[in-house]
Amino acid sequence: MAGNKTFLNTVFPPKSMTVLDTLANIGLLFFLFLSFGKVGVMEVDDEVDAKADDFINRFKQQLKLQRLDSIIRFKDASNRGSGK
Repeated sequence: MAGNKTFLNTVFPPKSMTVLDTLANIGLLFFLFLSFGKVGVMEVDDEVDAKADDFINRFKQQLKLQRLDSIIRFKDASNRGSGK
């Protein structure tokens, strides 16, 4: 066991343990932040995607209705112009 303590004290001097512990804790917090942060972002992204899809679908429906209305008005105007 004495060899292990010598190696430990050589590689990680006791004076540096506070800094190493702090860095390890910051690394853990950063990992947790990234891991759980992505879940929240993905949920927000899914919500934004759903709203965008809904908006696009409503916009396409409005374009179809406007096109149909335009065709009907064109036919009505053509029928009046031809005397039918």
